[in-house]
Amino acid sequence: MEKTVYKLWRALLCRRLSKSGLRAIEPYDDAEELYLDRHRATMQMSPKDAQLTMSCDLAEAQRQAGYAASAGIRVLFPDSAGYPQRFAGLAAPPPVLFVKGSLDHLGTCCAVVGARDAGAYAFELTRKLSSGLAAAGVTVISGFAVGIDRAGHLGALDVSGQTVAVLGCGILYDYPRGSMQLKEDIARRGAVISEFMPTEKPEPGNFLYRNRLTAALCDCVLCTQAAKRSGSLNTAGLALEAGKPVFVTPPHDLLSGSCDGMISLLRDGASQIYSAQDILSVLGGS
Repeated sequence: MEKTVYKLWRALLCRRLSKSGLRAIEPYDDAEELYLDRHRATMQMSPKDAQLTMSCDLAEAQRQAGYAASAGIRVLFPDSAGYPQRFAGLAAPPPVLFVKGSLDHLGTCCAVVGARDAGAYAFELTRKLSSGLAAAGVTVISGFAVGIDRAGHLGALDVSGQTVAVLGCGILYDYPRGSMQLKEDIARRGAVISEFMPTEKPEPGNFLYRNRLTAALCDCVLCTQAAKRSGSLNTAGLALEAGKPVFVTPPHDLLSGSCDGMISLLRDGASQIYSAQDILSVLGGS
């Protein structure tokens, strides 16, 4: 537990420091050594980074380690067995990953993304497509938001398939409100993961961090409803940049703007699909 606490302290610190501050702690391979020598490390930092380093609380790291242990949440670091290798290629891999459930047998993964305020048609279509993918052995990954994300998770669970929820808050924080049971259901059929401390509340900037993990884990992306400014376009865009296929269902509403993001994806190179089998055919040939 002690080594975990020091590593968690370092992870908390990494979230706060500037790029120059991070460079100052790079020579320290051991988190406990860094903590004990933090006064010396601050000599290479700006006054702001030095203050942040000295105020970073080891007791908070200890509390969070205790919460994780009590809830059966694994704490993984980049050098831990089980830490996803798919994160190794990220410019800034998460310094800590909290996992409830298992990531041991992910296989082929499809990220399901889209609007929080999804209409009934898009919700049911997403659920059906996700069921078809999960029944064929594809792991459905999504961001655990209401709307399209939830439809993706539920579709996989409908057929006892595997699904992974990537959170923009701590695993023990009830967000969206009333969703703790769904987290438990997902953990039994896959995993709930987060790079945020177990009790950490969601902040607007957290979701971009979540999206980059979703894009890194997946082999492809499915989008079924997204407006022009939808955050789901961030995940899809990252996947396109990485050369991963992005699939879009036919836009079903050209008047309200609720599908403008899907049209943008199609113009950027996404493929239009009509069934889960269309996606499976591409994945099988890749």
